[in-house]
Order: sequence, then structure tokens, then C-alpha cells
Amino acid sequence: MPLAAKRLSEDHEAVARALAAGAVVGFPTETVYGIGASVRQADAAARIFELKSRPADLPLMLHVSSLDAFDAFAREVPEVARQLAEQFWPGPLTLIVPAQASIDRRILGGGNTVALRAPDHERSAALVDALGRLEGGCAAIAGTSGNRHAHLPATRAHEMCAQFGSSEVPWVLEGGACALGVESTVLRIERAGSGSTRLQILRQGAISREALEAEAAPWLDAEISSAEVQRKGTGRLRALELAAIARLRPTGSDAVFAPAATLVALGPTVGLQREMPMDPGSLASVLYASLRALESEVDGLVYVALPPSDSKGVALALRSRLLRLSGAD
Repeated sequence: MPLAAKRLSEDHEAVARALAAGAVVGFPTETVYGIGASVRQADAAARIFELKSRPADLPLMLHVSSLDAFDAFAREVPEVARQLAEQFWPGPLTLIVPAQASIDRRILGGGNTVALRAPDHERSAALVDALGRLEGGCAAIAGTSGNRHAHLPATRAHEMCAQFGSSEVPWVLEGGACALGVESTVLRIERAGSGSTRLQILRQGAISREALEAEAAPWLDAEISSAEVQRKGTGRLRALELAAIARLRPTGSDAVFAPAATLVALGPTVGLQREMPMDPGSLASVLYASLRALESEVDGLVYVALPPSDSKGVALALRSRLLRLSGAD
């Protein structure tokens, strides 16, 4: 049974002991807060799907602290995967590679590949290392973003605590506000015919396709492709192009989050209006907290302006994430 918990804790050793005992915990990363369990506690990891109302075919990712994770949890790892990890780990890059047969298939969403990521956060790295000392080997936290499925991610510990009860997630490791505020880029790496390697972006995140292509160039026969799946959210968020935002006539129960010039074009409407930062990095750091605050202040819809369709880097990641979260048709 999981140990008795102090709900919010800065003690990564105590949280590691809870993980080793079979608890589901919350933990910080540089992107968003995560919810996770030890990969060696498969029943605990499987509970995450129920807690989040997460489809069983959506795999959890393994949060690790070093390149040793390839030998512990993966097999037949393409050299380009190791090269990308050396360049971008710790950091917001998740690499999908063939999985070791020892990993519970519930964690893998029933598949045979594993998603590995080394967060760039001192406390999450310390948590994984402490767990490894307790378990006597290379450790990993099987998890995903610390929010209900299709709802806004948490970028602060108290936001995660508000989404899950203490009986569901008895420990949350306090790590301050997440520095990036936008999820990791998810890259699938698989061997193709004639000894070549195929790379596909399954989720655009903080690391751009251009940066990945530059590092992976010696192994690429073609550009990195994109195969993002747009699973739409179920909340009150509506992500629209700038021109569509400017044509809105929101009611007093709605809110609009858009650049200042777009808000001016709206005129003196009765909807609650908040100015969106123009710099993608600044926007990423405040996006989820701003949208959560707007949802708490109005009873209607929350309209948010999309970065342009030709965006790159962080701006493209923000656009992709907003489209995934939006409940619009």
C-alpha cells in the first residue's frame, strides 16, 4: 500500500518512496506537471488511465534521467535516436522507439513501442534517480500530463492538486511554475526498408522540426514528416484564426484571449477580454494559466486566437496544442 502522504512536498526522496510503494504521484517538468507511477508498478501505472479518463490505446511515456534508459527499456535503438537524445536531453523531446518486452503492455497502450523523455527539471531528475536507488536499477516514471484527459494541463502544483483528490494522487512534488509551458515534441523513430530510418512528428512541441532535421541530417533520406492526430477537447475553449476572432460578438458570459490589435478590432463588446503576448515564448509560459483563469471568470465560451498557420517552432506547437484542446467543430 502507498505510504501516508503529505499532499504537497518538496522532498523528492519521500515522493520516490511513495512511487516505489505503488503510489500515483504528481511531479514537475519544464513543460507541464505530470502524473505518473513507477514503470515497475504496472498496476499503479494502469490506474492513471482511469484517473484521467484517458483512452487505453494512448500510451504513457517513460520519464527518465539518462541515456541508460535506451538499454533498460528499449531494443534495437536506431543510432539517430541516441544522437538526438545526446543533443536534446534533458529537454522537451520524447522519442518513440521499439520497446523491451518486459514493459507491461498497458503502459504501452497495447503497442510494442515505448516513448522516452528526460525532462529538464532538477527535481524530476532527482526523483527518478532516487527511485532508481530504491529499486536497484535504471528507473522510469510512466506517466503523462497531470490533468484530466482533454482538459488544460497544469503548469503549477496547486493546479494539479485542484484536478485530482488526495486519495487519487496522494503526493505532488512541488517544483514551482513550469518554465516552458508547452509540451514536448513527440518523435517516432522506426526502421524502414533498405536500412533507412523514418522519423515522424506525432506531436509538435517545444523543439522544432527544423532543429530535429538539422541534428538528424546524416540519417535522413527525406524530410521529417508529421502525423499528428487531432483529438478535440471537451471543454469551453474555442480556438479560432485571428480574422475569425475579430468578427466575434461575444456575450457577457464569454471571454476572448487575443493580441491587443485584435481586441481593438472587436470594439467595445461586452465579452471579457485579455491581451495575449505576441512573443511565442512569453505566450507559452502563461497560456494554460491564462486560459484556466478565464474559464474560472466566465460561464460561457473562452475564445483564443491561434498563432498563424505558417508558424514555426514554439508558435507552431502552441497552434497545434490549441487545436487539440478546442472543442470547436
